Amino acid sequence: MKKHDSNAGALKENAEELLKKHYSKTVVEHCLQPRNLRKMHAPDGYTKHSGTDGDIVEIFVRLDNKRVTECTFMTDGCAATLACVSIATELITGRLYAEALDAIHPDKILKALGGLPDGNLHCAHKASQALKLALADGLVQKQSPWKKFYRRY
Repeated sequence: MKKHDSNAGALKENAEELLKKHYSKTVVEHCLQPRNLRKMHAPDGYTKHSGTDGDIVEIFVRLDNKRVTECTFMTDGCAATLACVSIATELITGRLYAEALDAIHPDKILKALGGLPDGNLHCAHKASQALKLALADGLVQKQSPWKKFYRRY
């Protein structure tokens, strides 16, 4: 094993231990192995949302008959933001639009994660708001589907 490989492994272990001191097991899991972290080509709905803390969340959704069939994201945010958006994409995938809106309420995101420290509660609100904007955009874009091919991501 190369020296930098062992240093990287130690760094990862230290980061994981630090996360475990502050966050629930579910938050750590979604932070270390985020679900749906990728861009989507020609999504039906899209938003690039900046929170008050400066973190940016991009949401991509695909809708079929008002059902969320796929939801992906990108973010430059902190561990809590990453976990909130990751779990929220799982909460809405496969649901009808109205069900998805209910599923991404900040309180439901926090409950699914097992909570967050007070200083990170805004991350659930940011994730919820970004997902709502992407879903709304998806419904608008369904009225003019050709427009999505002219977007820049």
